[in-house]
Amino acid sequence: MTTRARGERGGCRALGMALLVGGGPAWLGFVCPAPSARPGASESGGSPEGGVQVSAPSTDSLALSLSVQEPSPRAGQPLTFVLEANNRGDTELELDFRDAQRYDFEVFAGATSTWRWSADKFFAQMIGREVVPPGGTARWSARLEEGLPAGTYRVVATLTSADPATAELMLQVGS
Repeated sequence: MTTRARGERGGCRALGMALLVGGGPAWLGFVCPAPSARPGASESGGSPEGGVQVSAPSTDSLALSLSVQEPSPRAGQPLTFVLEANNRGDTELELDFRDAQRYDFEVFAGATSTWRWSADKFFAQMIGREVVPPGGTARWSARLEEGLPAGTYRVVATLTSADPATAELMLQVGS
């Protein structure tokens, strides 16, 4: 990932959206300036709506965090995973991508992959770039509608940039 100073700063802007045949959006990401005061936020990013959250090791300017919005997930309950890329630097952060995919989520039970968000998706083969302003955050999310059986899982979120980065968390699903 490279950082370069650029002129525009300010309000949120949509990163993009892909439409499913006969349906709604497949994904949507936003880049927004960081709020001056975020309830419950810590230096690692806080926990959205009381859900499970963890931050990954970061570079000087990029900090990744992964969260599950459901605070106490139960077996079969839909789950929403959120990946955030926060620019902690003083200049805009340019994230370069080799295709239209920006992120991925994968759930493991032990060493076995039980769900991968991108498994049934196709991505346009085009180079892209997303710019995150200083103090801004890019957010991507995916929903696992069928939920998971009771058990312990490892969730891995990947920023699929030319210089990929990952965040992980352990998730306990109750019965």
